[in-house]
Amino acid sequence: MWTKQQRDCMEALGMPIYEFVGTNIVSESLSAAPTEAEVGVTDTALTDPNLAVPDTVLTDPILYRLGPWYLQFPELLPAAGYAWLQDLALFIGGNPVQVSHAPESITAIDCASYSENQLTPEQKRELWNQLKPALSS
Repeated sequence: MWTKQQRDCMEALGMPIYEFVGTNIVSESLSAAPTEAEVGVTDTALTDPNLAVPDTVLTDPILYRLGPWYLQFPELLPAAGYAWLQDLALFIGGNPVQVSHAPESITAIDCASYSENQLTPEQKRELWNQLKPALSS
């Protein structure tokens, strides 16, 4: 069941190798697991300044393509999406798909201020004014 390379790797890590034989599980005996000294484990405190995470974490906006639009959000969409986005997807006849970037000829629509489930009539009007030009091109 395991390839030689997999067996060698598991043995090097000190992991037991299990095989299914009929309804029984058989474990091959391995050499003793390496000690901490052999592996090079040291007791380093989690507060070690050399291991600290920087205070500033750069996050790229998340882009989704829906029909002719590239929608830019500050975070991943929730699993259920937003009600207005579901309506827009029904209008277009597709679902938003996460993409890595928009083509240079297309400007992504910033949806940070629309990252909520229910939009006010003013927000809907603003959003539609940004979406409408892509439908006529």
